[in-house]
Amino acid sequence: MDARFSDGRSAIAGAVEVEVSAHALTLKDRATGTVTEWQLADLLIADRDARRLTVSSNTDARLTLSDADFDAVVARAPQLQLISEKRKATRLVVMLTTAAAVLAATIYFGIPAAAVPLARITPISYEQQLGRSIDAQLDIAFDQCRPTDREALGFIQTRADQLASSAGIDYPVTVHLIDTEMVNAFALPGGRVWLTKGLLDAADNGDQVGAVLAHEIAHIANRDVMVSLYRALGFGLILDAVIGGGSGAGQQIILLLTNMADLKHSRDVETRADRDGMEMLHATGLTSRGMAGFFETLAAMEDEVIDRERMGDWIELATSHPDTARRVEAAKAIEKDGAPVFPADQWTRIAKVCG
Repeated sequence: MDARFSDGRSAIAGAVEVEVSAHALTLKDRATGTVTEWQLADLLIADRDARRLTVSSNTDARLTLSDADFDAVVARAPQLQLISEKRKATRLVVMLTTAAAVLAATIYFGIPAAAVPLARITPISYEQQLGRSIDAQLDIAFDQCRPTDREALGFIQTRADQLASSAGIDYPVTVHLIDTEMVNAFALPGGRVWLTKGLLDAADNGDQVGAVLAHEIAHIANRDVMVSLYRALGFGLILDAVIGGGSGAGQQIILLLTNMADLKHSRDVETRADRDGMEMLHATGLTSRGMAGFFETLAAMEDEVIDRERMGDWIELATSHPDTARRVEAAKAIEKDGAPVFPADQWTRIAKVCG
């Protein structure tokens, strides 16, 4: 095989003929006939891209080969193959690490950053249409309360209108009651709030229900539901692109990372809705003490099924809501007195509105 050779003393590279034996390279200078022998075991790669070899006894020397001849020599020198495989493995590790970092950054920063502006620019008319569609599906899954005391339902709706106005919401917010023992409340896109019979039964007074109502209206004002929908869409696209419909450890890791990111986002959103809901009540001249009171009721219910002392901070890490005990402390720190959200006579009727 033909090659170019520099002995390390001269900058000029001359033409040489290379012979490969079982243990050595023999380099014969075509001009002078000088013969140099390099042991295969002593070979080193000087520049892989330029296809240059050197030797441990004279690292200034250079032997430049063609692509095919370079590969043939490397194949005969086991230590060079090892270097080659190590470099390939290193490149693979770097590539995978970089891809993981990009994916993690996208999950934790990219999607949340994109979801918020997308939610803000979504037309309210589209969000309301989406809300009506979800509302119809929920109406199939749950029985709505059919109150005979329509005025009691009107008390809740009137207060919702006042709170929504104080939050700057310029489209209708409607309240619906679900006939289920589940203690819950949630906001839908486009200004719909659902409260459950279980919530009314669990509350000690109208101020607590009013605080929950303000919390859900804060979600509507902040368009939190649309943000969550866009986040879910983004996560879905990433999962489809990265792991498709497959299964295995890789998929489970990505799913876990996605779930952890979304749980943290959800806890942050709930904390903000607690605060914004209380500020809404303050702006309307209403008491916000019902927020901490309701969370204390929830904490007591949770204590019946959760060993809080053993779980500690894991309770919060594993759920989409902040730890209830912490929410009590946060609410008490900013609560203010004011007029009852629902006076006693109204609350007596509201508490029975679902029968």
